[in-house]
Amino acid sequence: ASGRLHLEYFTAPVVEYEPGGPFAVRLALTGVEVTVEPEQTVLEVLREAGVDVLSDCEEGICGSCETGVLDGEVEHRDFVL
Repeated sequence: ASGRLHLEYFTAPVVEYEPGGPFAVRLALTGVEVTVEPEQTVLEVLREAGVDVLSDCEEGICGSCETGVLDGEVEHRDFVL
């Protein structure tokens, strides 16, 4: 249809960032707490801890693994945010 724009990504663009040090993530409902190292993603670490997390692309494009944050500052390492 005229006037519509459709984009498809097949690989995530490279996002340049200066990662900080390790940080802790605590899940409010279960109390599970994990440490995320600079070279890891929260998604990877939660899965390693046995937490079932909804995701799709795992490259920071689709936003399906986006979740709410109750406290703390967020360092986004994705393409969406």
